[in-house]
Amino acid sequence: MLKKIIILLLITIAGVKAKAQTPDEVYDQYLDFNLKCLEGKADEAMKMGRRY
Repeated sequence: MLKKIIILLLITIAGVKAKAQTPDEVYDQYLDFNLKCLEGKADEAMKMGRRY
């Protein structure tokens, strides 16, 4: 019984912690990345690319 409770608790925590990105968030990140590239700030663009 304790084993089932622990497994259920872990599954519940994982479900709460999991967060998918919305299409708007992804598109905004894409635009920010491209803007940095166009401005000639390649180092900042690479940092952004590594972060996501």
